[in-house]
Amino acid sequence: MIGSWQGLLLPIAVFLLVTGLWLRLVLPGEREGRNPGRGGDAKAFARSLIPAACVGGFGATIWAVTGEAIFATIAFGAGYTLATLLRRGGRRRAEVREIQHALDSIAMANRVLRAGIPLAGMLAMLARDAEGESGRVFRELVRREEIGAPIADAIRAVMLESSRPELRAFGMALLVHLRVGGNLADTCDRLASSILERGRIRRRCESIVTYGRVAGGVLSVAPFVLVPVLSITIEGYSEFLFDRPIGHALLVVALGMVIVGTFMLQRMTQLMPRQGRVVA
Repeated sequence: MIGSWQGLLLPIAVFLLVTGLWLRLVLPGEREGRNPGRGGDAKAFARSLIPAACVGGFGATIWAVTGEAIFATIAFGAGYTLATLLRRGGRRRAEVREIQHALDSIAMANRVLRAGIPLAGMLAMLARDAEGESGRVFRELVRREEIGAPIADAIRAVMLESSRPELRAFGMALLVHLRVGGNLADTCDRLASSILERGRIRRRCESIVTYGRVAGGVLSVAPFVLVPVLSITIEGYSEFLFDRPIGHALLVVALGMVIVGTFMLQRMTQLMPRQGRVVA
C-alpha cells in the first residue's frame, strides 16, 4: 500500500515542483509591461498558468491511457521542456517585432517633423498609426495630454516607464527638446541610426549564440529519443527503468537534470539582460 501511494505521489510531486519553478522564472517576465492597477498581475499569473494547465492535461492523459505513474512523470518533464523551448522562441520573435515597431515609429516621427507638423500633431499621428507596444505607449501619452497633464510629465510617466529601451531613449530625446530646444528631426535621425546599429550588433550576437541554443535544444530532447531506442535495442533495459524502483529513481533524477539544464541553457544564451527603468 505504501509503495502504491508513493508511486501515485511521484508524478504529482514532480508536476508541482516544476510548476513552481516555471512560475518563479516565467511570472516576472509576464508582469513586465502590464499595469498592476488594472489587473495586470492577475492576467500575468493566468497567462503563466496556461502552459502549466496544458502540461498537466497532457500528463494526466498519459497517466490515464498507460496507467503508469512513471510515464506521467516523464510526460510532465517533457511537456515543460518543450514549453520552455517554444516560449523562448516566441519571445525572440516578439522582441524582433517590437524593435521593428519602435523603429517604424521613430522613422514616422522624423518624417512628420520634417513636414512641419508640430510635436502635438506628431504624437497624435503616432498614437493612431503605431503598432505593438509603441502604439500603446503613444495612445496612453496622448490620453494623458488630453485630460490636462503637462506633456513633459506624461512623457516621464509613460515613455520613460516603458519596457522598450528604444521608446525610453525617444522619450529622453523629447524631454531634452522640450527643455533646451533644438532640431528634433535630426535627433530622430541619429536615434534611428543608433537603433539600426544596435539591431545589426544584435543579429551578429544571435548568430554567435545560435550554436548554443541548437545544442541546448538537441540535448534537451535527446533523452526522450534515446530511452525508447535503447529500450528496443538492449534486452531488459526497459524493464530495469520502468519496472524497478531504482530505475524510477534514475528516471526522476535524469528528468530533473534535463529540466534544470534546459532552463540554464536558455538563460546562458540570453542576449540582453533585463534593463531597469530610466528615472528622470
